[in-house]
Amino acid sequence: MVNVEKTSQSILRKFDPSELADYEKRKIVFWYDKDRTAWDDEKLAPSSELNEIIQILAGHSIKFHILSNNYFETKKLLEIEDPESNYLIYCPDKERTHEENWLFDIQLYSSRFENSRISDLKSEFEIEGHELDDFFTKYEKFFGNQKERVQPLKKLYQKDWREKEFILGMLAVFFKNSGS
Repeated sequence: MVNVEKTSQSILRKFDPSELADYEKRKIVFWYDKDRTAWDDEKLAPSSELNEIIQILAGHSIKFHILSNNYFETKKLLEIEDPESNYLIYCPDKERTHEENWLFDIQLYSSRFENSRISDLKSEFEIEGHELDDFFTKYEKFFGNQKERVQPLKKLYQKDWREKEFILGMLAVFFKNSGS
């Protein structure tokens, strides 16, 4: 289940004209929904929330395409049939390895959208990329307490932090909260 308003606003930010690089004419955004938060497994179709998001995107001239096992069809659509339009490419599965992904070359010049607790945490700390995904997954329980842990950690946080610095920051938050 997804929050339609929050998710659609996050997706629309990816398509903001200010996000276009000088060489770009359009945006392509990939959403690999490995947790199937926006997919109806019974109907094998987008959930009602995703259908609402699709309508919102259409109102902003952003096309929607489902990537299931149709990698060649998708590549043909994006590179030959419609090389001008903005697209959200939604896949109700995890991303394939680079060697097995026919769209990897397109993804290199595209953006990604994630709708997970980990992506929410990364956006709170303004962290780009996937380097710390495993770290946030491993310590997800720590980050579950917004008021007592995440907010104090954000006050300590520096943009150059990696795992080691996060752990030291987490320890500082624990010791401060324990009254020691």
